[in-house]
Amino acid sequence: MCKVYNTIGSLTHIKSRLAQHGIHDFHSINELLAFQRNYATAREDVITKQRAVVTEERNNLSTVVAAAERDLEAETKALQQKYQGDITRLQEEYERLANAEKTYLQEFTYSFRATFSLLRIYYIRLTTNKKISRALRPRVEQLAQTRERLYFLTNHFDSAVNEKTWRTLRELDLKQQVIAEVKSYIYGAIGENKVVEELKHLPDDYILINDFSYTFHKPLYFKQQDTRIRSIQIDHILISPAGVFLIETKNWSKESLQNLNLRSPVEQILRTSFALYILLHRTPGFKLRHRWGERKIAIKNLIVLINHKPREEFQHVKVLTLNELVRHVTYFQPSLSREETREIAEYLVKTNS
Repeated sequence: MCKVYNTIGSLTHIKSRLAQHGIHDFHSINELLAFQRNYATAREDVITKQRAVVTEERNNLSTVVAAAERDLEAETKALQQKYQGDITRLQEEYERLANAEKTYLQEFTYSFRATFSLLRIYYIRLTTNKKISRALRPRVEQLAQTRERLYFLTNHFDSAVNEKTWRTLRELDLKQQVIAEVKSYIYGAIGENKVVEELKHLPDDYILINDFSYTFHKPLYFKQQDTRIRSIQIDHILISPAGVFLIETKNWSKESLQNLNLRSPVEQILRTSFALYILLHRTPGFKLRHRWGERKIAIKNLIVLINHKPREEFQHVKVLTLNELVRHVTYFQPSLSREETREIAEYLVKTNS
């Protein structure tokens, strides 16, 4: 089986973008696509469930308020009856003292006790409401808060729902926004992964490096396009007995293929091919250089379109469909030994930035 290095580039970019926004709950491209398909439904489900929760809370609070009002009324009456009972007892005591037969010596004592009973009656009547209010204050305050919440849920129902759902909806919306931003990378990752899965079936003298990139300290001048190359990036490099294949993957639909132009990816892979040739043949210290002498490593340029390809052809770049890929790369005669393919792969893996 073909040995594979590195994660595909589109997937790396997607993971990076998600991580930048603190999104870590997706573990595959399929999960991203499933979220995107179900986003509107998931959003509606959040709102529907919260409306049910708020409705249940409102109904429960209505029951709680009614019960609390009944309890508060009953306890108020109980306290009023208690204080009224104290007043009745004191009045009876006053009348007993006032009407009691007493000696001259007892007159002062009975009079004092009767007056004291009258003062206590006056005090109880004066302070009853305040005492009841103080005793029931925590329950009255709790009832007021419950009534206020019930009023809000009844008269501002949608606001109550939004109050509970905004954080979850914001998270859903952020995920949808980020996934939409990397949509092209998602379809790119699907295509690149299909290429990897296809190439994995090659024998073990084939080595695949995904997402290869390199930055040159001194830009290279590419005369063919009159441009300078500062860095290169390629979806896949396949090191094979027949040489090195540069593979750029495009997961374009048939409609997209009619509207998009392959000229740009063709020019890109030609620049990369030139730069990789320089990297392999002119880089000081590359230990295979002295073994080859005048030998050159064959570099073949491929653009793989997953389902469809155009009729047009390009010089130095072969355009294939996914189904044609393995047959094409195994067509060529071997020119490198197993040891040489391994050393080329190790060098490229080491230099990959």
